[in-house]
Amino acid sequence: MSNWISNKKAQIEMGLSNGATAVLLSLLLLAGSDLAETPWEQACITWLSEQDQSIFGLGVVSFDLDQLAWQRADFDRQKDFLIRTVDLALMRHRWELLDYDPPAGPDFLREFRSVLESYEREMIDSDKDWDWFQAPERFEKCPQHQVFQHANGCLICHDAA
Repeated sequence: MSNWISNKKAQIEMGLSNGATAVLLSLLLLAGSDLAETPWEQACITWLSEQDQSIFGLGVVSFDLDQLAWQRADFDRQKDFLIRTVDLALMRHRWELLDYDPPAGPDFLREFRSVLESYEREMIDSDKDWDWFQAPERFEKCPQHQVFQHANGCLICHDAA
């Protein structure tokens, strides 16, 4: 099984092996957790952390960008946050916290950035709320990795186990 991240409205999809999915999400969490300031940004990184295959199963954490809780009024700021997250991750931000070296990480990040750039404000049907597997009580960071974690723990800790 594998996963995908898409912008179906633009007919763009990136396919990811289960390992590639874990790498991409880990890199986004390491960067985005340091950049996230607003409640939306913290929720976004927490939502990404919830795409944890160690908890929810291999090949079942695919998502479309339309599933993010975009708000029309704040769309430009929200999209910019995600692009800045990718750009910071491309600078190998905190990669030393991983117990492996992800040589294909930059390729995954660049492809995700391309999918992200294809998503436009006009594609938002209506303002959305986050659709959680299990809503967190509050946004918390893992003490070891300092990344936002979901209700069942830290994606990076789970990957290392």
